[in-house]
Amino acid sequence: MHLSELLERLPGGTVLWSSLLQFSDPVISGISYDTRKLHPGDLFVAVREAHGDGHAFLQRAVELGASALVVERPPTEQPPCPVVLVENSKRVLAYLSAAFFNQPGFHLRLVGVTGTDGKTTTTELTAQLLRQGGIAAGFMTTVALDFGRERLDNTTRQTTLESPDIQAGLAKMLANGCRVAALEATSHALALHRLESCPFDTAIVTNVTHEHLDFHGTWDNYVMAKAHLLELVATFAQSKPGAKTILLNKDDQRSYERLKSHGPIPHLTYGLLSGTDLRATDILADHQGLRFTMHTPWGTARIATPLAGEFNVYNCLAAAGAALIEGVTLGSIIETLHQAQPVPGRMERIDEGQPFTVIVDYAHTADSIQKVLTILRRQTSGTLWAVFGSAGERDREKRPAMGTIAAQLCDHFVLTNEDPRREDPERILDEIAMGAERAGRQRNRDFFCIADRRAAIAFAFEHCRSGDTVLLAGKGHEQCILVGDDRLPWDDRIVARELLHGLAPQETAPRR
Repeated sequence: MHLSELLERLPGGTVLWSSLLQFSDPVISGISYDTRKLHPGDLFVAVREAHGDGHAFLQRAVELGASALVVERPPTEQPPCPVVLVENSKRVLAYLSAAFFNQPGFHLRLVGVTGTDGKTTTTELTAQLLRQGGIAAGFMTTVALDFGRERLDNTTRQTTLESPDIQAGLAKMLANGCRVAALEATSHALALHRLESCPFDTAIVTNVTHEHLDFHGTWDNYVMAKAHLLELVATFAQSKPGAKTILLNKDDQRSYERLKSHGPIPHLTYGLLSGTDLRATDILADHQGLRFTMHTPWGTARIATPLAGEFNVYNCLAAAGAALIEGVTLGSIIETLHQAQPVPGRMERIDEGQPFTVIVDYAHTADSIQKVLTILRRQTSGTLWAVFGSAGERDREKRPAMGTIAAQLCDHFVLTNEDPRREDPERILDEIAMGAERAGRQRNRDFFCIADRRAAIAFAFEHCRSGDTVLLAGKGHEQCILVGDDRLPWDDRIVARELLHGLAPQETAPRR
């Protein structure tokens, strides 16, 4: 695609100035925002983000063979290639990416899932329901990138990819015969315009609790970032045919009251409250999974699913709503939920023949940890342990709340590293411990601080007996741990199995 053709496909007023007329019209072979991934012939888009400013790498991009540059401020000297001046290069990166891949989102039905908790399960469950209902579907989540005929682990540590990767993924789904794409949409991605060119047809909001305030500043800013998904549905309603729907969790009353009047698109509600469009009643939860009655505008059904935990009732309702909107029958949904596959690292049981229960879960907020521990508390006849931490350089305000929740629900717990990044690990543990101590729990008696995560898990295992349960929270499916600027190989599930097989770590805490 020539640069001029690409620019013609952008929304009006996007280009403020261009030096294209001074050069022959170059052919664009790709879109790049990172010189480490740039190939000769790529259009380089200089974006400004917290970790760096792409404008500092314009000369490097030219040296590597960039065919043109997109900038927010022109270089001091004209480089030997066209320069395009725009107001917001991050937003334009999304426009350019969609144009380069021929707007794949307009040829697919798009389902976006946002919220603090439950996004991954709801997104993947939606795809399962669609596929079993005869509708070819792909999805992109924090765990996996499934393009219909190809599934990859998402090893980027980005729940929602950058816009060129999103558009490339949608194009691949389209080429593989998909009719629907389900995308996990984070508040960061929405605020940073990664999804700006995705014409969503259905938006799902799971809940909005206390998270990512290091980035958004306030809860209101956080919920408004989530609300941008609803705005994207409305934005493309006129230019893309088909039903447009918003699904809101009515039981999450704070976010529901904030979002229910946001935008002109009709919304459906889901939850347990009376008057809800998709409602669950007669809920039974045990070690076999969930059973409940699902009431919907499409009919009523008795659901039995192996998915664990009452919170998965909400995920089932939301996913079922999205699938019903796309034409999947209620009978198909009953059958699919009966054999639904859990998401890796979500309430995943690790069983190596040990006499106690080990559960790995991604829970990393006070609300999600409370939900998981509440379930495990009921199912545990012995002592309930948890091993968890809090990510460095992220929302510090949630840390004491996490300590308080653990103090209220666990018999014992171990505070440990969870992606400390460049923050002092001991300070992170102290801030979580503050909440536990305020709740009346005593360090080195009721809970322990062991920064080394392997040693922390080993300590908990060492003190477990038959009937006990250990929750390893915060990492879930992830396959690395961020320490300083390094990505160190790590997987809670692998480490747990190694320790349960008797592969002792080099340094473990002494037995009490």
